[in-house]
Amino acid sequence: MATPMRDKTWNVLDDNISTQVQLKVKRDDAAINSQLSLKDCSIKDEQMRRYQRSLGEFKHILIGLKQEEETLSETDDIQVFAEKLLRLASTIEKVESRIQELVGKIQSIVIEENADRLHEHIDATRVYYLFDTLSSTNKRFYLKDYVFDYKSTIIENIPIFLSNFRKFIKKYQFDDVFKNEIMEIDPRENEIMCTIIKDGLNERLDITGTHSTNIFKIINDLRTKYRILHGREVRFRAWEKVLVVTTCRDYKSLMDKLQKLVLKEKCIFSKCCQDCPTLRYYLQEAILGTLHGSLRNLVEQRLHNHPHDSHVDYEEFLINTVIEILID
Repeated sequence: MATPMRDKTWNVLDDNISTQVQLKVKRDDAAINSQLSLKDCSIKDEQMRRYQRSLGEFKHILIGLKQEEETLSETDDIQVFAEKLLRLASTIEKVESRIQELVGKIQSIVIEENADRLHEHIDATRVYYLFDTLSSTNKRFYLKDYVFDYKSTIIENIPIFLSNFRKFIKKYQFDDVFKNEIMEIDPRENEIMCTIIKDGLNERLDITGTHSTNIFKIINDLRTKYRILHGREVRFRAWEKVLVVTTCRDYKSLMDKLQKLVLKEKCIFSKCCQDCPTLRYYLQEAILGTLHGSLRNLVEQRLHNHPHDSHVDYEEFLINTVIEILID
């Protein structure tokens, strides 16, 4: 009778020891997880501070570069002027790229802290998502109502693709991420725009960075990809192939050709240069350079007598003036 009793006692002691060990392990695990969680938070906080500090420094550098660009002296030799402008624009673009990269890292930390940033909502009609812009809050995004129907299958059409995307976001009142002064937007708005622009890109384009979750980086990478294949000499040859004489009568074809050439130039130049006077001067000289001498004099006279309407893009105003002269 003693043996079974002794076995039973030891079984009870073994169970008690096992329970105590399990409790200790759980407590240790909880303590370790708590410490790791605190450590992760500390690391993220330090990362955020470091990114924000670097972001401030690069923004300060960018301001200096823009001031330098504004004071860039124009020259009668358009090629020399263009080379100077492009070198400075390249430096500005690298700084902008670094700024966008830092903004993306900051946004990724914010996104991790707000995992349901693009949470679905349902009303009486269908599913929608809420997002904020810099000027409004709680805008509703219904997927089927926001149709971007332009598709790009070849690198040659990237400038046209980006132009159509800009028109799209303007139509639906998103923030204009092509504007220099806009570098940070609502992470939910960013995600929506990334989804839309990626849907318009054909996989065969093989654009570096289109898997990014930063709309600024995607746009910059598209421009960079295009610039690699369309350098200064290629673009100059494209302009030289166009000669407008008084006998031109296919106005629509001419307008399309000039608009595409302008879009290529605006795609090549960095984002910060889109609305600056130096680009306006460059585009004016390029468009006037396509005209026969007699036509150029007439166009310049018309430009002098009819000032530019600020509500119309300057290059559009120039092209329209050329077409009007031909029609007259």
